[in-house]
Amino acid sequence: MALAAVMLLAGCDDAPAEDPAAQQQARCDEVVAGLVDDIQVYVDGFEQVQVVDYATGAGLPDAAGVEVAIERRQRSLSQLGCDPPSTQRALAAELGRLRSEGAIAQAVGEAMRVGVLGGRADQPREIEVGVDDDLAALAVTAPAGSTLRLAPGQHQTSEPIIVATPLRILGAGPGRTEFVSDAGESALVALEGADLVLRGLSVDHTSSDGAAALVVRAVRYLLEDLDVRGPRGTEEDIGGVGILLEQDVVGPIAPRERLQEPRGQRVVQVTVRDSGGPGVLVTGLASPTLEEVEIVDNGVCGVCLVGRSAAQLRDSVVTGNTTGVLVSDTARPQVLDSQVSDNDEDGLLFDGRAAGRIIGNEITGNALRGVTVTGDASPQLEGNLLAANGEVGVAVLGAARTRLDGEIVREHAIGIFADDQAEVVLRGVLVEGAGDAGIILAGQSSGRIEASTVEGRSQGIEVRGSARVRLTDNQVTGQQEVSLLLRDEGVMEGRGNTCASPGAALLVLDEARSELDGDGCPPAQPAS
Repeated sequence: MALAAVMLLAGCDDAPAEDPAAQQQARCDEVVAGLVDDIQVYVDGFEQVQVVDYATGAGLPDAAGVEVAIERRQRSLSQLGCDPPSTQRALAAELGRLRSEGAIAQAVGEAMRVGVLGGRADQPREIEVGVDDDLAALAVTAPAGSTLRLAPGQHQTSEPIIVATPLRILGAGPGRTEFVSDAGESALVALEGADLVLRGLSVDHTSSDGAAALVVRAVRYLLEDLDVRGPRGTEEDIGGVGILLEQDVVGPIAPRERLQEPRGQRVVQVTVRDSGGPGVLVTGLASPTLEEVEIVDNGVCGVCLVGRSAAQLRDSVVTGNTTGVLVSDTARPQVLDSQVSDNDEDGLLFDGRAAGRIIGNEITGNALRGVTVTGDASPQLEGNLLAANGEVGVAVLGAARTRLDGEIVREHAIGIFADDQAEVVLRGVLVEGAGDAGIILAGQSSGRIEASTVEGRSQGIEVRGSARVRLTDNQVTGQQEVSLLLRDEGVMEGRGNTCASPGAALLVLDEARSELDGDGCPPAQPAS
């Protein structure tokens, strides 16, 4: 029964009428009780929410609705002139009747209890956690801002660890402190209001379903010095995600207390390996920095960036995955000073309307292409080394647009390939060791190539279909045949280029047209 109702019943005996102050307090207590009722409705909405649903944001209760309800109740308390200490005592009593069922609902309820409403004032604690202790329970009940210090050894659980308030979980280091979970959902989930520091652990999620080992939706976090093995999957199921980083509109689970350590969203010195799905999936509005991470032997992609995310990946290694880095939707990452190598398909794949900057990386030995840009994507590449990728160094397809500035592209069948309606701009690029052509523009693609050196075994630059390119101040070599090959209805224009080939400098076939002016690439007549 609500506190206000109890107080009203207590006043039904033959007693003197309550004085105005008591009547006002009763009205204040009634508002407090209604406020907790609103929260209970919100918490009840999470009872059927599974961890995997929460991770994807599917079917979550309306956070905006409960925020409006809370604000309305708080305005009522202010308008009534309610005494803050008395209101706080009534609130603490009323929150005692808050109930929840299910892992997510219980964590949300606890977050509401200790968060914005200030329902509990326990001080943060240092809690030593032995290998036989209930880590799932401690993560929910520890006062906000506490530290759970996991003893060396193997901590096993079949329940997901739900972190709803600011919390540190610290181990003695990967290999020394092991967290092993066979939870059918995720191993650990950090909710929106949870500042999280997770450091010094091996995390092994042995489940074979499609969950994620770590789900972090927190606004601020630091994942450091971790070795994460995600769900491996089965023949029927590709498996889950190693680390899922998601940011969406933050609901009312926003505690007053904050941890000092995570000043942003950071993943540092973390290894993610053996997930059947993505190694790291960044989605929503998340904008983490991933630094000195190793993403190894995961399915689908080492790092997938989707939604409107804007991650930064730097000084890292992405190797042995299906695709190294996959960027889709409107994501705009930066990939800096990293090695993306020996992945089973593309090193980097941009799709949708993705963009971003790819600077100073080594993109080598990937089985299909070093970089593929398709859809309406428009990334910029600067100062990267692309070497010995299986078919093409850089492929630009669809209606994609990209700029390459100062790239070194060597030892591919085709160095750079543009097709469909793609648009490419190259400046200061070195293309060498191409087994066929250094650069090919096909379909209805267009391009501008400036101050570059291009070498191909058969031809340096080939333009075909109805493609069009402007060449300015380039050095072009076809080692065996021709420097510039123009065919179909292709068009070349420009000036200041130099050609060197044992065959022709410029060969124009079919209905193609050369508008090169003042070049060291004179056209040859095709053999009759």
